[in-house]
Amino acid sequence: MSVLGASQHVGRLHNSYLGHLSDYVGCAYFISSLPDLHSCSNLAKNVWYSQYMPVSVGTPFDNTGGWYNLSAVVDSNSFDQAKYEQYSPLFLPITYIVTYGTIFAMYPAALVHIFLWYHKDIARQFRRSLKDEKDIHSRLMSKYPEVPHLLRRGYHRHRSM
Repeated sequence: MSVLGASQHVGRLHNSYLGHLSDYVGCAYFISSLPDLHSCSNLAKNVWYSQYMPVSVGTPFDNTGGWYNLSAVVDSNSFDQAKYEQYSPLFLPITYIVTYGTIFAMYPAALVHIFLWYHKDIARQFRRSLKDEKDIHSRLMSKYPEVPHLLRRGYHRHRSM
């Protein structure tokens, strides 16, 4: 086996080193360029006052252009609406907004993906559970004796001490 290419397929190492390196660099470059492309289009439109803030920064700003002082609006771990109105609204850079939007979009996208790709498997397993059919896991575990409740309760008491 050479450094630049593999002659034998051993486990997951059947790709060459340069192939893996190309995949990682390309993926990192593509992902890092997405917020910049999106922020440039929104920057030109001045969405959420984006022309007045730096493009790629990870801190929110106040109405004077300085970093947002969170302790000015939070009093003893609770939000104070009067202090917020007196101090400043929160101004977020476009990359900050795109990042949070992407993160919040991932959760429904994951649920939709699971439904679209695995809804038949989920429905089949749900119907089997209603009929009390045994799947492979319950058949394998049926060979082992049930652990007595006293032993389980004693174990948990010992772990909590």
